[in-house]
Amino acid sequence: MSNKFFFEYMDFLARNPHRDPAILIHEHLMNLRNLRNGYRPDFYFDETKFIHELNKYKHQLEQEKAMKDQSVQQTIKERGEVYGDYITNTQLSYHLKKMIREAAEKNPIYFLGPQQQEALDMICVKLARIVTGNPHYEDNWRDIAGYAMLGGNLEGGNNNE
Repeated sequence: MSNKFFFEYMDFLARNPHRDPAILIHEHLMNLRNLRNGYRPDFYFDETKFIHELNKYKHQLEQEKAMKDQSVQQTIKERGEVYGDYITNTQLSYHLKKMIREAAEKNPIYFLGPQQQEALDMICVKLARIVTGNPHYEDNWRDIAGYAMLGGNLEGGNNNE
């Protein structure tokens, strides 16, 4: 089997991730059997070699996925050690944001702009991380100061300078 054909097929598999590879392989093999004598007489297809190459490729994809999954799990674990339990953190952050929005809606004289609201949202996230995680992690405190400067459009906090 030519490498070009193999990579064309791999590209087809990649473009159809929602389809079961076993069904795609079966459909493809049936199409090749039909095409072998009629439409591509110069084409020689070695099914055994093709399946062997496909299994190698599938194994490689499975290894890459496992490494990514392991990397993601490691990142989640490391973040949890600094920021605390994700569920507790998100619940606290959500309720802080909700209280701020409700209070802002009750004050019709002033309007929070999108930059101010986003800065307040991010400050809530950082506060929740401090309370549910490691309160000595300095980045959270620095981030709060930075978001306060950006939200208040204070000197040194303007990105357009």
